[in-house]
Amino acid sequence: MNTASGVYSSIDLGVVSTLTYYLQQNRTNEFMQFLIILSDEHYKKGVFIKSYYERIKEQEFPGELTILNKKDLAKDEYKGLYIMEGNVMIKKLYIKLPKENLYVDAGTYEEKLLDSITNEFLRILATLNAHHVKLKIYNENDNNFKFNLNTSVIVKGFKVGAGGNHEQSSSNATKYDWELTFSNSTDSIDINIFVNPVHFYYLPKHTEWSDVIRNRLELGQDNATHIYEHTDSNDIRMDFISKLHMLNIECNYQKHKYEKLRFEYSIKYHPISKNNNSCSIQ
Repeated sequence: MNTASGVYSSIDLGVVSTLTYYLQQNRTNEFMQFLIILSDEHYKKGVFIKSYYERIKEQEFPGELTILNKKDLAKDEYKGLYIMEGNVMIKKLYIKLPKENLYVDAGTYEEKLLDSITNEFLRILATLNAHHVKLKIYNENDNNFKFNLNTSVIVKGFKVGAGGNHEQSSSNATKYDWELTFSNSTDSIDINIFVNPVHFYYLPKHTEWSDVIRNRLELGQDNATHIYEHTDSNDIRMDFISKLHMLNIECNYQKHKYEKLRFEYSIKYHPISKNNNSCSIQ
């Protein structure tokens, strides 16, 4: 780790701890949001059996469950509240991506969540005026694992372009390599943007991301390594998925794919000058 002595001589270093305080204030406790769409016939109780609605409501969901009649989606009071990706299907489990406020198929939820989290971290690095980032993704459990990294990230009006990518698969693991080159920003590093939950939704939940920001702003770090080991949403148990299948609720969530997933970032920053910072909380 390199430090830039004197680069931040005009900065109150207490601001960084103030930033940490504000990031903690933005942290909220949340439950996973589940959604199932049913038709009229699923609400009807038979002579000897319970309705689909009653049977689903009896299950202990690892979060908050909403069950809607498909006709309700057309009502004014529901418009904008439940936005689903793609064509809406009945008797399918949807899970909400919290940052995008979008319900997606449970089978694609974890990968889309990973994509959202990863691209937010890249936005942080771009805001900190990164030069380039080498990203390696390892999955020891699934040699068919697929991960889609967005090829551009827009931060403060400039675009981060992705360089070449390389995919390497073996019998028991998958590895992806990317190298992304960032444009050099002549603007100030405005730390106020970090406390804006619209721009950085996940930041309050990742204390190690705060360390990356502090090391860059407080120590003038010009290169770094960051390792993120992802675990799937462990509240989604296999017995829970089996119960949904018994109720004929489509749920393609594959827990094992995310149990050994690791992201490694090698970060090189652009040189930073006295004029290329703005460290005041407003």
